[in-house]
Amino acid sequence: MHYETDQRYPLLDDYLGAITDFASSWKRPFLFAAVIYPLEVGNVGLGFKYIDKGLKHHPREWRLWFYKGMYLFQFNQDFNGASKALHKAAQFPGSPQYLSKLSLTLASRSEREMLTKRFLRDILEGIDDPERRREILRKFRELSHE
Repeated sequence: MHYETDQRYPLLDDYLGAITDFASSWKRPFLFAAVIYPLEVGNVGLGFKYIDKGLKHHPREWRLWFYKGMYLFQFNQDFNGASKALHKAAQFPGSPQYLSKLSLTLASRSEREMLTKRFLRDILEGIDDPERRREILRKFRELSHE
């Protein structure tokens, strides 16, 4: 009913919590929670909760690692963490072949971001002029959003 009306699911966490506590060997509730929370409920935090809980019970489930990687990428812009999670997902049977390439792409982006920040820090350490510092920081923000 909530899907058709108010889009609120006040008991969902209670139900999924009970199911995942008492039937932790069942993978589907963890996978369901990983999809439903960010897309339907709009609660990424609860999605992360069930992904991490699922990984404690099913550490070799590639789909949970995939969801974790996608959450880290899409919602946190954590390229390094996303790359590691997707790399882990790619190690398990049944995972799609493209995960290894995606993991490398995100790792590359993470490395570029770290180098850029290190470069910016080094530049700023050598500048005393406040106006010039503001201009460099403004340019850095522009580049970060591209």
